[in-house]
Amino acid sequence: GITVCAVYLIGTYLMRMEDEQSHAIEVLSELNKDIGGVDVQSNAQNNTSTWQFAQLINQTKELSQELNYKNNLLNDYVNVVSHNLRSPVANLTSLLQLHEMSGNDEEKKNYIVMFKNVTSQLLDMLNGMMEMLSVEYKEEVPKNEIVLFEMVNNIKTILLSEINSSGIVITEDFTACNTVSYPTAYMESILLNLMSNAIKYRSTDKQANMNITTVSVNNGIELKISDNGKGIDLVKNADKLFGLFNTFHQNIDAKGLGLYMVKKQVERMGGTIVAESKVGIGTTFTIFIPV
Repeated sequence: GITVCAVYLIGTYLMRMEDEQSHAIEVLSELNKDIGGVDVQSNAQNNTSTWQFAQLINQTKELSQELNYKNNLLNDYVNVVSHNLRSPVANLTSLLQLHEMSGNDEEKKNYIVMFKNVTSQLLDMLNGMMEMLSVEYKEEVPKNEIVLFEMVNNIKTILLSEINSSGIVITEDFTACNTVSYPTAYMESILLNLMSNAIKYRSTDKQANMNITTVSVNNGIELKISDNGKGIDLVKNADKLFGLFNTFHQNIDAKGLGLYMVKKQVERMGGTIVAESKVGIGTTFTIFIPV
């Protein structure tokens, strides 16, 4: 039911975007007809015709650029939605399986409570995605005051099944800064992707750890997500790390979308993201958030 709801909500918005694109194509077609109909050979109306022709050319270029932008936006968010829903839906499936396998009534009740909590967080995330989609046409994305400790806890709820099955220990220290002004959907997406990656690419031969901290720096703060997982060979892959569809571990679930999306969202807000990593030691992602 939750997956159907998600598909319906996102599908409705994407259909609206496609309608806007269809309308833009119709207008563009009419402009092209108008351009063809401008009589640039008439001596009596030469100056007027030249001006009309130039105006129509400019309108066509502007509309073509807008149409191209919306096409790219549509493709980006199909990828965002499908990628960001994979972990939460997998967690829901896992909790249902655990519920079905359990023979203890009290344990079953606990799984139902967990399932409801994950569902609630997932619906909040879906609403955030819809909000993010609706404001992407605007030059400025609205910001909200985000309490990092609370948001990290929300993401931990969404990833509850993966956290429990992996045994990963997650620690946080937001002493330097616990509140940031940022688009909610962006921060959710950033934390979800980086935290789920730390779990997915953990080392299985040692206790898995993840640490999330903030550091005050000039003109902003740094948000750091560190792990002691498999790590990445940056000597070979530094220029590919945030590229689209690039993967670095033999994991069939890896799509090469997460880091690409994170970088785009961070940079959209005027920030930067860098990575430090050593194979077998772990990885630290540092996000600079300007204030």
